[in-house]
Amino acid sequence: MTTKLSFGKSQRALCIGMLALGMTLTACKPTPKPQESAVIAPTHKHAHAIRYAIDPINSSITLRVFRDGPLARFGHNHVIAITNIQGVVYREADIAQSEVELSFPVSSMIVDSPDDRAKAGADFPGVLSADAIAGTRANMLGPQLLAATQYPDITLRSVAVSGQWPQLQLIVEVNLRKFTSQIVLPVRMSEANDSLIAEGSTKLSQVQLGLTPYSVLGGGLRVGDNIDAQFRLIAQKETAK
Repeated sequence: MTTKLSFGKSQRALCIGMLALGMTLTACKPTPKPQESAVIAPTHKHAHAIRYAIDPINSSITLRVFRDGPLARFGHNHVIAITNIQGVVYREADIAQSEVELSFPVSSMIVDSPDDRAKAGADFPGVLSADAIAGTRANMLGPQLLAATQYPDITLRSVAVSGQWPQLQLIVEVNLRKFTSQIVLPVRMSEANDSLIAEGSTKLSQVQLGLTPYSVLGGGLRVGDNIDAQFRLIAQKETAK
């Protein structure tokens, strides 16, 4: 193939007693005078950030995965396009305090479209049959890999931002199935009007993401562990409400 406490209960009698005591003490206290210049601290850590919303139509992530194993010649390399990406960018004056949050439904992942294969290069020749595409997608979304029924979304959140504009480096936390991992993501930023554009590429490992690469015939034919990932994300500045 590229993502969110419980408190113990006190005894009932003790709760009732404490409540009664609290009501009694409150009744005995004089009413405090209002403070004329009280300041309420912001509750959101990005209260002063410029907020941008990810454009789900014009943002995309493309994954290229490769056949592997002694019988690799009987398989295909695959291109997977991720669309319908939702999320937000909090842009702080101090770039290191900025944050990105993304998510997408695994059901939106498109497998081996003719256009995507044509753009992916010589390692992805020809148009695959509808049956081959459907089989690959079923395996990808099935219980052995992404388990889409139990885990319909993949989420990503930056936990650190470094570098100097426009070349940044993000450490990104990926939540996929029940597994949480971190990846290092180099990002090239640009800006146009009220939009931010983030572009880049990286190599991912299925194993490091908590996945077991799909295989058949006792491992004779399998999907390679490495994934080539490319992304282009566009975020539109939100207007103040």
